[in-house]
Amino acid sequence: MLTNKLVSVVIPIYNGEKFIKETIECALNQTHKNLEILVVDDGSTDSSRQICQNLSKEDPRVKVFQKENGGVASARNYGIERAKGEFIAFLDADDLWHPTKIEKQVAILEGHSPDWAAVYSLSRTIDANGTCISPDLRRIARGYIFASHLVLKYIGNGSSLLVRTFVAREVGGFDPSYAAAGIGGCEDFDFELRIAQKYKIDCLAEHLVGYRHYPGNMSSNHGKMARGLSAVVEKFIASSPFLDGYAIRRARGATQLYALDRFIAARNYRSALAALLVAVRNDPTATSLFFRSLLLRTYILVRRKFGVPSKADKKSAFLKKGVKYTELASYVYDPKAVPNTPLSRFEKLRQIDRQIESRIDTPFRPAGAAASIPT
Repeated sequence: MLTNKLVSVVIPIYNGEKFIKETIECALNQTHKNLEILVVDDGSTDSSRQICQNLSKEDPRVKVFQKENGGVASARNYGIERAKGEFIAFLDADDLWHPTKIEKQVAILEGHSPDWAAVYSLSRTIDANGTCISPDLRRIARGYIFASHLVLKYIGNGSSLLVRTFVAREVGGFDPSYAAAGIGGCEDFDFELRIAQKYKIDCLAEHLVGYRHYPGNMSSNHGKMARGLSAVVEKFIASSPFLDGYAIRRARGATQLYALDRFIAARNYRSALAALLVAVRNDPTATSLFFRSLLLRTYILVRRKFGVPSKADKKSAFLKKGVKYTELASYVYDPKAVPNTPLSRFEKLRQIDRQIESRIDTPFRPAGAAASIPT
């Protein structure tokens, strides 16, 4: 179903001169043309703002705003407040989109009732050169997914989601308190969970986001990301009395396994040990599976180092030497790598989500109905 609804693309930027031109151009090149691209300069001291202003002269859809530095959540909220579109898509200043991303996501939400608040797509991780490092192996979730998302963290990055504007405002935008506490980087997950507490979320099972990972960017700040994610999970456990002991243990266990992986990457072995102890106490089965996965990853990396491809390498188009994200078709999708049906041990989480659904009342609210949004 073709639609021409206005979509507001919010791009927060802080000293992102290296990638911002390519990022804005990937938004301008969307097949859905009715866009306003709101670039929020969060106090950059490099040439970022000048690059953005030059692009705005070439295409009036690009609008550049400047504010004092307040962190990515504050910058996104600044864009949410000024958005005129019926939908908002968030795009980090170093990430990329495939050209059909917005068109396909808008079509999905247009085909749903307003209690479907958002839709996310799958991603591929890319390096500073735009070369694919890995696929997104996250599972697909649709509907009321709060408890499942708290454990499994389906969405994965801030450039994937398209959300109805009235919902983004109603839930209060992004929470800037994480950055203020020195644990920024988890604001996306917090925002998604607040949506999932009240609304349905859909998934577009195509790899439409290039999620940039390189030394120095937020996604490479392993310790901060781990602590931030743990803070989000504990916040929602404390504020969600309907979660039973099983869901709480699974959420804490899965989160500490993520933290363990991040602390190992940061070579912070003391924190890694602490995370391991919490993970084992809360979810010993998942911890065992984690170490099996860690051994497999180590085995594959060692084989690559010595030029011996593994079976995974032979099957993976995205790992061909030097392949760029923009060279891969968006529809390349392996249902075995990203199964549609969660494993049977997650059935209890689905049951909790169905219980949440039975209690939710989400009447349609007009655009503009909002909580206070901090900037």
